[in-house]
Amino acid sequence: MTRTTHSLSTLAAFAGPLLLAATATADSIDFEGLATGTILTSVNSAGGAGPILVSGYNPSFGAGVEAAVVFDSSNPTGGDDDLGSPHADFGGPGAGAGGANGATYANTTALGKILIIAEDLTLDGGGLVADPDDADDVGMAIDFDFSALGTVTMSSCSYIDIETSRPEGSVEMFDAGGTSLGIVGLTAIGDNGVNTVGLGSVSGVDHLRVTLNGSGALTGFDFEVDCTASIGDFVWNDLDGDGIQDQDEPGVEGIRVVLLDGQGGFLADTTSGPNGEYAFTGLCAGNYMVDLDAADVPDGFQLSPCMAGNDPDGDSDCRPSAVTLEHAQDDDTVDFGLTPIPFVSCESLPNSTGQSAGVSGSGSTSIGTNQYSVSFSNLPAGQPAYMFYGTSGDATPFGAGIRCVGTPLVRYRKVPDIGPDGVATIPLVFDAPPMNSGFGGVVPGVPYYFQLWYRDPANVPGFNTSDTLCVTFAP
Repeated sequence: MTRTTHSLSTLAAFAGPLLLAATATADSIDFEGLATGTILTSVNSAGGAGPILVSGYNPSFGAGVEAAVVFDSSNPTGGDDDLGSPHADFGGPGAGAGGANGATYANTTALGKILIIAEDLTLDGGGLVADPDDADDVGMAIDFDFSALGTVTMSSCSYIDIETSRPEGSVEMFDAGGTSLGIVGLTAIGDNGVNTVGLGSVSGVDHLRVTLNGSGALTGFDFEVDCTASIGDFVWNDLDGDGIQDQDEPGVEGIRVVLLDGQGGFLADTTSGPNGEYAFTGLCAGNYMVDLDAADVPDGFQLSPCMAGNDPDGDSDCRPSAVTLEHAQDDDTVDFGLTPIPFVSCESLPNSTGQSAGVSGSGSTSIGTNQYSVSFSNLPAGQPAYMFYGTSGDATPFGAGIRCVGTPLVRYRKVPDIGPDGVATIPLVFDAPPMNSGFGGVVPGVPYYFQLWYRDPANVPGFNTSDTLCVTFAP
């Protein structure tokens, strides 16, 4: 839908943040729960996020042969005691100087299932690699694809048994377009050594590659899913009050919108912009509520009927509106309509009756129906009067009263002398001058201020003004 920019001068402006940087939840990858000998092509995180795609490459097999295999470090196979954990010094099956007691990278803790690049892929009868054994070739690699999660921030990588006799390995991280976001070396730690290396909290990671230039295995990663989801997007002037966005109905600027968590706790607020649009960005997956507080609806408006149509992107939401976000989801269907209603925008001063002249409106605010009248009361009987109007408010002393319509203003017409009941009622004629053209032309969606000038000889200086009615008309 094409949305018209329109700022209503009657609206109060609020200050608030446009963005919400929600707190991400720490997550990790490990290989527990997987059968030893599994040729791994995908895995879910410990927190259940996924699938994270996995692809292992052994240059001896060539491209297209999946070679990442689950290995049980508590029960090493293939003669690979250097992948055992913990080291024998700590009561486990591990062997090798790098993991021994007193070594810099001592292997003190049972690591359970880990991930290797297999030396051979001979299967047993159950479709598992029969005797998992890590290969020892330069250029072996394991790729992890996080794209199903959106993007992630990588915290650390843990590994075992990268030997000092070979070039150290590395972790290289990439965005969705394949641009490298950074590369971190995997320090050679010796036979059976264990280490965790920080990955720099690099965000925006779509996929990464771990290069192993010899024997060794991955024990896991720590990461956070980037909070890139958002909620929006529109507060509009529902001129006809039907709760449905129409092509000619403009956005409303300066309306406060509140974001709550799934239990109703405050998270953030923002205000609608020049086009009536708003957004909460940087959100994690989860449950939220969006609210437009009735107390923040400005004078002259009320909330439109909610869920009036079958189009979530085109009707006014009920408040609060519940939203469930997936990873990286953009929900731009949370809209709120405001229906204009006439209101007294300014009160004048008492006249010779002892009261200020009141004002009210009646009939349809649709220009097309030509059936709206403005009535003034508490007036001195039998006196002449003129109604005038304009598109801005004011508060300037004028005679014995206050002129509440800003300049330039339009004098509508002389009204019949005020009746004996102190009332003057003036029908608005939208299809005749001055309301149908030129400077006095009335257009939908703009607030108009109507006020009466009248003679009041008993009250110095002899004239006064009424209260003022603000009306926003529909087509």
